[in-house]
Amino acid sequence: MLVLVVAFSDAEGNRFTDAESGVSFEVPAGWEEVPNVDNNESIKIQYTPSGSVGQTTVALAVLDLYSAMSMSQYGVTRKEIDFSFLDDDLVTAMLGPLEAKSNTVKQYGDYRYKVITTTMERTKAGLKFSFNCEMVVTLVNGYVILFQYMEMNHSEEYHAVFEDILASVQIK
Repeated sequence: MLVLVVAFSDAEGNRFTDAESGVSFEVPAGWEEVPNVDNNESIKIQYTPSGSVGQTTVALAVLDLYSAMSMSQYGVTRKEIDFSFLDDDLVTAMLGPLEAKSNTVKQYGDYRYKVITTTMERTKAGLKFSFNCEMVVTLVNGYVILFQYMEMNHSEEYHAVFEDILASVQIK
């Protein structure tokens, strides 16, 4: 089976749009796309501020929950699979168990999100790195939309830009 994922930015280059889910957001000036080194098929795109050398990253991941769980067989429409389905059990099933520093619900723009703050560790070239991580998840039209903000050093400026990205989200 061949799966083709199409994602694109609009002509001005300031908005990313995922063709499958219809989620789009403003790409901050001075932020550049970085490769998906983990080859995670759910990650649609990742950005980092120019000059941050990967110390700050924003990633968008999308999961078609409606198709994955065959919701149609239960007589539930895609539009009915919304934020009300997003409970802690579903988040744990998707992300695995996390030692959350906080787990709250926030409104950004037109959408409510579950916000999970934690610390993640990565090992590269034998060195262990610790990242502050904020996973911001919503469920719209049967799609789980997850934005992940990772940073090695706390930056109020970059976190404010991340919140601007969330406020700019549109889902068609």
